[in-house]
Amino acid sequence: CSAATRSSLNNFLAGLAIKRQILTRVNDQAIMLADFPRCGIGWIRFVVATVLHYHRTGRFQKLMTQEEMYVYAPTVTGSERDFRPFSFNGGHYLLKTHTPYDPRFTRAIVLYRNPYEAIRSVYAHDLMDGVGNLYPRIGRLTAEESYLIHRAGEYVRFHESWLSPIRAHPDRYLVIKYEEMLTFTEPVFAKLFEFLWIDITDLPPEGLAQLATMYSRTDCSPPWPGKVDREEAVRLKARMFEAIQPVMTAETLDRIDPALAARLKDIVARMDAVRWIPPRIGAEAAMTHA
Repeated sequence: CSAATRSSLNNFLAGLAIKRQILTRVNDQAIMLADFPRCGIGWIRFVVATVLHYHRTGRFQKLMTQEEMYVYAPTVTGSERDFRPFSFNGGHYLLKTHTPYDPRFTRAIVLYRNPYEAIRSVYAHDLMDGVGNLYPRIGRLTAEESYLIHRAGEYVRFHESWLSPIRAHPDRYLVIKYEEMLTFTEPVFAKLFEFLWIDITDLPPEGLAQLATMYSRTDCSPPWPGKVDREEAVRLKARMFEAIQPVMTAETLDRIDPALAARLKDIVARMDAVRWIPPRIGAEAAMTHA
């Protein structure tokens, strides 16, 4: 069969497997940590896990491995047979997902990011992990242009699936923009802990400020063990980004698929409209319109 057929079949089978895991792992106590890949949910997982670890052990410290973090914030697609998530506040537990909205996701933090930055990042991540570009080429487009179209469509569908429940129940879903989390880290972290009903008043002095700087990007998304060391991974990823920077852009997508480029721009505007706005931005907007 063709590469496109194989890709469609693999996606279908993967979707069935994910549905089964959602049914077995998600109940009304689950709080989902959701994003399109490479939009920053790993950072949130480490930060929240650090506070839950502190409440559990009394040690306020950086978690050094993915395995330590995973105890407190596992994934909905995890492979462990004996699934026993860490519970807090009367049975709530966290689950990370990159999947579109499911009706069982009754409470969630949803993180989104500039789509082109996200797509470039996930492309480099795929290459570093040895997965490569699994998407079939489209017509006369290059492999990279084809990848951009496939991933842009996934980005649109992922966020479209979440918008209706977010609008219907804004108290159940906290939408955070990754770029604003980078700029307004402490107030964003304070808001997400409030949303999760996790007390941070007992943290050590300047605890929130420490959390804001405790983890680097490579801490939250390290290379797969045994494949490449951390420093080399950073250099390799930088070279990959430099190579694909001219290709995976809004200008490229507008040239090869203007309708999809318009949908991508629209979905970002719609996510912007439902996001939580950090107080400083809200104050600045109020002054602008005064």
